[in-house]
Amino acid sequence: MLYQCTKDMLKALKIEKPEKPDTYNGLFAWNVKLMKLRRRNLVYLMNDATKLSIILYGVTAKEFKRFNYYVIDGIKKVLEDCGVANTIINLYLEQIGEACFSASGSKKQLGVLNWAAEDIEYFFEELSEDGLLQRKLSERQNNYLMRNDHGDYAIPRVITKNLLSRTYGSKAVQFNLAEIAGNMFWVDDYEDTVMFLDVRTGIICAAERDTEDFEELDSDDGNMIIRKEYFDFYYHFNRFAGGIPNEAFHQDLARWGHGKGAIRRIKDLMHDYPDILERWYEYKNNYEQGVAKEWLESLGVM
Repeated sequence: MLYQCTKDMLKALKIEKPEKPDTYNGLFAWNVKLMKLRRRNLVYLMNDATKLSIILYGVTAKEFKRFNYYVIDGIKKVLEDCGVANTIINLYLEQIGEACFSASGSKKQLGVLNWAAEDIEYFFEELSEDGLLQRKLSERQNNYLMRNDHGDYAIPRVITKNLLSRTYGSKAVQFNLAEIAGNMFWVDDYEDTVMFLDVRTGIICAAERDTEDFEELDSDDGNMIIRKEYFDFYYHFNRFAGGIPNEAFHQDLARWGHGKGAIRRIKDLMHDYPDILERWYEYKNNYEQGVAKEWLESLGVM
């Protein structure tokens, strides 16, 4: 990873001879500016390719010695706030490489950085002393229109998410939503059987409770127990049927869709209307897979 530092920043890092990198990749290059606010050090980092901002406040001489550690931790958290999936974040972090410190980038890059950093002086009351990373302030900056090197404006959060998705999306784990949803909504008579999803590979496996296999899977942070969901047939069927413009179907439904055993009769009735049955399966699958997708997104893996 390349840090393109202002003179004050190089001095704070005690780097006397900046390096000249052999290669350059804007996605892994950050312009870095050191500022003083309330007599404390504020470090403003901006990614060359996306203009993503990371703000560290209260950096001391001790913490400058571990600067790269705090930046990488900040990158991870800020990318999470941008809605980037953990699998893609991990792929990006794996390719960061060793830290390389050089002088500031181009005048245009430095100009964009200075332009953005000026805002922070007007929001000093939002600075938090609870940790170095100013997560909320960084998020605010990343949701504003930002000027790029060419003078155009765009939202850094959106640019970052799209660029990382294009770069690493094909390499990220591809989850089978249909299979995951099938396990979430499956009515299992054997309650001792637990289904696990390995979020690193997308593989699903089963284990019985109170067994060594279960303990091994459950203790692995990469394996998540697939939660059970209930599909309320009456609720969803009523929503579905309301959008069916078939008078004959509704007349049959009025006759057979009530009382004891109604669910079985409704399912049998739909087999008499193949097009409606197909639409029902599509509705049900879309709903269940939507729940599965929301679960994966809550885990930060999709």
